[in-house]
Amino acid sequence: MAELEPHGIHTLAVDVTKLDTIEAAVHTIIEKEGHIDILVNNAGISRSAPLVEQDLQTARKIYDTNVWGLLAMSQTVAPHMMKRRAGTIVHVGSIVGIRPIPWSGIYASSKAAVHAMSDIMRMELMAFNVNVTTVYPGAIKSNIAANSSEEFALKEGSMYEQFKQRIEERLWLSQQPGCTPTDEFARRVVAKVLLPSPPREIYCGRESTLAWVSSFLPNWLVDWVIVRRFKLLA
Repeated sequence: MAELEPHGIHTLAVDVTKLDTIEAAVHTIIEKEGHIDILVNNAGISRSAPLVEQDLQTARKIYDTNVWGLLAMSQTVAPHMMKRRAGTIVHVGSIVGIRPIPWSGIYASSKAAVHAMSDIMRMELMAFNVNVTTVYPGAIKSNIAANSSEEFALKEGSMYEQFKQRIEERLWLSQQPGCTPTDEFARRVVAKVLLPSPPREIYCGRESTLAWVSSFLPNWLVDWVIVRRFKLLA
């Protein structure tokens, strides 16, 4: 991120799973700038695996980053905004938290938790004039699939060996040709977050609208479509 410096953007290293690094970064910013206007909780990791064979240590790591890291960041920053009665917190969720799909059960459930936390936090912070926005990205160009693929492996003797190729294909699903470029996603989201009254929800990226529409359809119909799309019947 060194190329950001010439634009007047200063970076700080934070591990959202370690409270001391969060507190140190927030303290540095408050000391230097006096306040924080916007917090964007974007840190997230994913792994692909059948849910009943998901390694529990990996599952906890995902929740530590995607859920508890988000909560820790919010708990550290929100009090400063509440005292000023001004600020915006942005939680980056995912369309799979609305419409879960196979082989990403822990990631999808972590994002569903993010959505619930975001809705509750928005209501709880209204009295302090702090905005909370939930972003529901679709297929956005990023490094999340590449990072996830480094640790992809089925457990020894997996009952899902015949689905291994399909699980790997799911891992890269959001990075297929036609996914929304990162800079386009950032521009669209930032423009809405900087509005005087930021929206409660932002749907952005390929298939984000489709996921929203599917949330109104009966589960039997969605199951029928997804089972065939992902070839879940051996």
